[in-house]
Amino acid sequence: MSGVARCATVLAVSKRTPPAKRPGKNWPTPLFDVTAQPPDVRVAGADEGSDPRVVMEAVLGGFAQITDPVEAEVLGSTFLGAIGLLGADVAAVAASELVSVIEAVGDPRAAGMLAVLATLGEGPIGEAATAGLDRLRACGVAAPEWMAALSAPVSARDCVELCEDDQTLVLAARFDRAGAGHAVMILVDPQDCGEAAEIMLLDCADLTEALAKLHRAAKRDKVRLTTTVIDPAEFRWRAEAAMDARDYHDRDDQDDPFDSDDIADVDDLFDDAGFFDDDDLDDEDGPGYRALAPLLRARLRALPLSTKPKPPHGEGDEFEVTGLLAALDRLAALPGVFGGPAAAVPVKSSPKLPAKRKTRDGPAPVLQLRVDLRGSKPPIWRRLQVRGDIALRELHTVLQVAFNWHSTHMYAFDTAYGQFGSPDPELGLRSDAKVTLEQVAAGPGTKLTYTYDFGDDWEHLITVEDTVPSEDASIYPRCVGGRRKAPPEDCGGIWGYQELLGILDNPAHEEHQDRLEWLGIDRPDQHDPAHFDTDEVNDAFTALLQNSRRRK
Repeated sequence: MSGVARCATVLAVSKRTPPAKRPGKNWPTPLFDVTAQPPDVRVAGADEGSDPRVVMEAVLGGFAQITDPVEAEVLGSTFLGAIGLLGADVAAVAASELVSVIEAVGDPRAAGMLAVLATLGEGPIGEAATAGLDRLRACGVAAPEWMAALSAPVSARDCVELCEDDQTLVLAARFDRAGAGHAVMILVDPQDCGEAAEIMLLDCADLTEALAKLHRAAKRDKVRLTTTVIDPAEFRWRAEAAMDARDYHDRDDQDDPFDSDDIADVDDLFDDAGFFDDDDLDDEDGPGYRALAPLLRARLRALPLSTKPKPPHGEGDEFEVTGLLAALDRLAALPGVFGGPAAAVPVKSSPKLPAKRKTRDGPAPVLQLRVDLRGSKPPIWRRLQVRGDIALRELHTVLQVAFNWHSTHMYAFDTAYGQFGSPDPELGLRSDAKVTLEQVAAGPGTKLTYTYDFGDDWEHLITVEDTVPSEDASIYPRCVGGRRKAPPEDCGGIWGYQELLGILDNPAHEEHQDRLEWLGIDRPDQHDPAHFDTDEVNDAFTALLQNSRRRK
């Protein structure tokens, strides 16, 4: 599929993308439900070799039904959020080629779409859309009636900040433009550098009740939640800081997560991207963070700038986890607010994460680790040597290779400084992308826990045994010892694995043949639980390093 066709198809999907779940059954109805538009505007054959203009005309056919400028902006924002997920290369194609395809349609629908992209888009795509719109106007193309409102001044009022212990949990404001208004609420995650966790677009009248609901819930749970009125410049400063932190983490956590040449199915693309998840749908849908971020950015650009410098942000360890974390978790768990039962046990504060190694500190030591799979009898373990400055996310990959897991489930490192993994506020997981092993494991004798698959619960005890002299940096990680084959994934945890071995040893068992087929083997002796080969692990490490270098 050409770059233009791919971008056009992404836009077609964004028109029908179900938004993320909103917290609580009685949460205010979103201002616009993008699923109310035609459910599928893609055309047959919008794959390899399809005409980008045919795809775009189908998209604009649904776009023509819009009568409200904010509704148009929601769809345009969803599109910009989608191409943002696809990376810089696809965004460049959108700016250089896709805008021309929209312009070539040459009717009021195209003018409306270009006007939205010019309003919301920053950089090349916004500039290209503005130029394309000017050319359509010069040719006498009529504009939709609602389009004039896009250029009207935007103002903010009733800007508030909801805090606990002087830390931001929620930012909210009402925006007015051309005699119409809407409200925005931003949920802030103090657990992860104060990043923007979610954006909600509401009718102005619903904001008061939404904020009151938060206060009532906080009071029931004995959380001291205070509301402070802030001016528009301060609101912009705080909102942009929260969104900048989110963008930073998304880039860290998804280092080029998409290879646009490998997209086989657009539905799979959005599932894999986390753009929406069927499990996240509610009876009352509303656009989620990625869909609304470009729209909110545009609103913020219309507000006065603060004279304060932006807050520092780097590795995500400038902020200590305080009692605010427990407060947010309790708020997030309250019925009718963020869903789920109230948290019964408050989350304890963790010590501040030590600073990361600087270049002037010299090379990182090599740490020798003993990694034991808890509950295994006879013991299953590995002895590994890794550089101390390895990121925990990279260590996760190393452990997956060492135990022949396949990284198909969630995981967490439990350390003296908190829990780290793929960021998840509900589970209390902070990002592990930039936290290094030596930050959480000071030296020999330090222990931490690595849990893989929260269903089967494969828990590993990691013990730093020693520091060893560093040799050629290219040989790490490496395995220098171990015992026994690791259990296969999804076998039911350590007890399920023991049951599996018993069934394999008993040809008369009614599940014997089924388990052989599940393992993909013909005979029980093809699964030798006592087998372990250090060279096999190191060969797998070599392949891992080679693949990593090829990707770079």
